[in-house]
Amino acid sequence: MQSFVAIDYNRGKAMDTPIALPEGWSAEVDQTFGVVITGVGPTGHIGYVTISESLRSFELGTSIVRKRQHYSGRYWRKELYQDAVASLRAALS
Repeated sequence: MQSFVAIDYNRGKAMDTPIALPEGWSAEVDQTFGVVITGVGPTGHIGYVTISESLRSFELGTSIVRKRQHYSGRYWRKELYQDAVASLRAALS
């Protein structure tokens, strides 16, 4: 499985993301929330999605993820990120 690199701005280290983010989007690790992806919509609006790998879930916005979802199997991480990006993309359009 191919892995993509996003910058961890809080620690100055790179992190692996299982998918390529759309052009102009970024991902960073937040010690409180998890992975926060920042996206830019076609009209220039900025939005966020927070991913918790420990809960295998995501929430739109920058927030603590509280509800566990049922991502499992060999490619659960990739599917989690794909769904989170798709959800943010839909919210920005």
